[in-house]
Amino acid sequence: MLFQNDNDVLESEVERELRLHDLKRAVILSASPDHDTIIKYEDFKGNDRRMVTKVIGITEYNVILANQKLIPIHRVSKVVV
Repeated sequence: MLFQNDNDVLESEVERELRLHDLKRAVILSASPDHDTIIKYEDFKGNDRRMVTKVIGITEYNVILANQKLIPIHRVSKVVV
């Protein structure tokens, strides 16, 4: 299981597992040229953000996006694949 920060935006372990599952699925679907993923996350100021992009990969701590940006996994609130 990936590291979960104490400041995670999701409170339940079930939601965290679903987020990880959806992120892994987004990586697989990103191989398709016509498929994008919606990532909803909270930025460092606490503002809700939404990004439509491809998920290239996930590490222990971060989500790697196609535009060479990283989002900490514990800040991701929803993944729509």
